[in-house]
Amino acid sequence: MLLNLNKWVIHVKLTKMMKDLNLKVWLFNKTQEDMLKARMGVELNITGTTDDIEIEKIKEERLKNDSVHRFIEKQRKCTVAEYINKESEKKIIYDDGTVYEGEIKNNMRHGKGKLTDPNGDVFIGKFWNDIINGKGKFTGVDGSVYDGEWKNGMREGYGKESLPDGSTYEGNYEDGFKNGQGIYHWIDGSIYNGEWKAGMIDGKVRL
Repeated sequence: MLLNLNKWVIHVKLTKMMKDLNLKVWLFNKTQEDMLKARMGVELNITGTTDDIEIEKIKEERLKNDSVHRFIEKQRKCTVAEYINKESEKKIIYDDGTVYEGEIKNNMRHGKGKLTDPNGDVFIGKFWNDIINGKGKFTGVDGSVYDGEWKNGMREGYGKESLPDGSTYEGNYEDGFKNGQGIYHWIDGSIYNGEWKAGMIDGKVRL
């Protein structure tokens, strides 16, 4: 945190949060008393001002590095290589080596099932007409975990997420992104509890 006493400005450089959550630095005028309070950990406004075009670019970039999204997109593109629909065994094997084990209806994943990628990523949960819908848990080979609600193959509704670095999130999702009310815990003990928009903080953060 850099203090410019001549201009009574606090320049909050949330370097780690900017890297993880694409935040913009928030500059604001304060008295010396307020600056001292800020250093002690008072809540600071960091309301996002990004426009829709910028948000879409950020969303696209974030999805590229999201293991859950990569898993979903990959399984959407693969084609069926073999159906096994016996009373003792119900399985769908795909051309890329992905395997589905579970309930099948009209040669589609429908009901409870387990989807395993050759790289070790696993989803266990509900399917509807071949698409992930309802409650389910994704466990990535990189250590990432999402346990919660899904809609049309996307994280949607309430869920809990653990990231490979040990950070955690619990709250609402929309179209695969943190959106609405949620709480994020960093491994250094920092916490954000508030509003999110398109995977980015849209409210106040406690240092």
